[in-house]
Amino acid sequence: MEAPAKKHRRERDQWVREKEELEGDTRRLLLQLDEQAKLRELDHQLWVLSIRGEEHLKQQISALEAQVKSRDNAIRLLKDKLKGSQDLLNEHSESIKRLGQELRDSRSQCYAQEEKIEDLEMRCLELGADLRGKTTQVDKLLASQNLSGSALAKQLQNQIESQAQTIKELSVKADSQEDKIQKAQEAAFQLQKKARRDTMDDSEIRVLLQNEFMEMTKEWAKEWSVPELNTNDAAYKSEILRKEFEKVGHGSQLKGVSPRIVLTALLSNFISERIFQQPFPQLFSDGPSASGKSRPQMTATNFSEIMNRLYAGFLKIDDTEAHAWRSQIIQLLDKLQTSDPSLFPGSGSPPEWLTTSRTQHLAALATSFTNGPASGLLRPLSATDTKQRTQDLVALLTTSSQLSSNLWKQRAFPTIRSFSYFEKIPFRNDSREMEPHRIHKLEKGDQSKDGEKVGLVVLPGFVAFGNEEGEGYSKDKVWAKAVVVLA
Repeated sequence: MEAPAKKHRRERDQWVREKEELEGDTRRLLLQLDEQAKLRELDHQLWVLSIRGEEHLKQQISALEAQVKSRDNAIRLLKDKLKGSQDLLNEHSESIKRLGQELRDSRSQCYAQEEKIEDLEMRCLELGADLRGKTTQVDKLLASQNLSGSALAKQLQNQIESQAQTIKELSVKADSQEDKIQKAQEAAFQLQKKARRDTMDDSEIRVLLQNEFMEMTKEWAKEWSVPELNTNDAAYKSEILRKEFEKVGHGSQLKGVSPRIVLTALLSNFISERIFQQPFPQLFSDGPSASGKSRPQMTATNFSEIMNRLYAGFLKIDDTEAHAWRSQIIQLLDKLQTSDPSLFPGSGSPPEWLTTSRTQHLAALATSFTNGPASGLLRPLSATDTKQRTQDLVALLTTSSQLSSNLWKQRAFPTIRSFSYFEKIPFRNDSREMEPHRIHKLEKGDQSKDGEKVGLVVLPGFVAFGNEEGEGYSKDKVWAKAVVVLA
C-alpha cells in the first residue's frame, strides 16, 4: 500500500496544478471579457457616429433637394420666359414679314407715282418753255408793228392765258400724286388680300362645315330614312349593316337609337372616308394628252393612290413644303376645272373631262351608298321619289366635294376625328372636340354625364394643324366638334 504521506503530497500537487489551470482560465476569461467590453464600447461609439453621420447626411440631402427644387423652379420660370419670348419673336417675325412685303408693295407704288410726277414735271417745263417762247414772239410783234390793241394781240394773249391755265392744272395733278403716294399703304393691303383670295379664315370654314356638311347630312337622313324599325326587323339583323355600323359606334348601340340617327352616322362617315379624307380627288380620265393624242384610261384609284403616296413621301422629307405642294396642286386642279374651255381647242378639253369625271364619280358614290349596307334604313319609294333621293344625295356629295377641295387648298393640315378616336376618350361636356347629341338634353355646364364612354359618333369632328403661313404644325385648332351619343 502507498504511504499516506506520499498520497497526500500527490493529491496536493494535483490540486495545485488544477488551481493554476483554473487561475489561468480565469485570467483568459477576464481578458476576453475586457476585450468584449472594449468591443461593445467601440460598437457604441460606431453607432453614435453612424447616427450623427446619418443625421448630417440627411441634412445635406435635404439641403441638396432644396437647391434642386429651387433650381427646377428657376428653370421652369426661364422656360416660361423663353416660351413667351419665342412666341413674341414669332409674332414679331410674322409682323416683319408682312411689313416687309407691304414696304415692297408701297415702294413699287411710290416708284410708279414718282415716274408719273416726273412726266408731269417734264410736261410743265415744256409748256413753260413754250409759253416763254410765245411771250417773246408777242413782245416782238407788239414792238415791231405796234399792234397792242389789235385782234392779233388779243388772240396771242388768249393763248398765253390758256397755256398758263394748262400749267396750273398740271400742277394740281402733280399735287394729287402726293395723296396717291400716301394711300399706297392701303393699296398694298388690298393687293395682299386679293393675292390671298383662295385663303379662308377659320370662322368661315367652321360655318361652311356646319351648314354645308353637317346640317345637309342630317336633313337628307331625316328626309329619306324609315320612321322606325322593329328590333327584329331584317335590317337590324343584317351582318353587313352591323360591320358598317362598327365604324361609327359600338354594336350594342345599333338598336338603341332611331334609324334616322343611325343613317346620319353612316352617311357622314361614308362622306368623310370617300371625300374629306382624300386630299386629291378621284378622277376617271380618258381624255386627250397634252399633245392631243389618245392615251390609256387612268382610273380613280390609280390617280388618287399615286398622288396620295407622293404626298405621304413628301411629308417624311419636308412637311412644310409637302403641305404647300398639296395646296398648290389642288388650287391648280380647281382653276383648271373652272377655266375657259375655249383655251383648249378640240374635244375633251381638261375642264370638260375634269367636270365629267367628278360628276360620274359622285353619282357612282351616291348609288353605292343607297344600294349598300344602309339600304335597309331607307324608306320604300316610287321610281320618281327614288330618282329625287339620288339627286339630293348627289347634290350633297357635290357640295361636300367642293368643301373638301377648299379645306385641302389651305396650308393647314385637316384631320378627321371619327369613332376610332373618340371611343378611347371619356366624354366631357366641356370638351373642345365633341358635344352631346340632343337626345341627351344636356345643358351647357351639366357634368352629370362626364366620364361616360362614347357609344356612337353621329357626325365626325374636324381638326386642323398649322396655319396659312406654313407654320405651327404642332398646334391644332378645332374646325368642327364631333356630335356623339353616349353608351
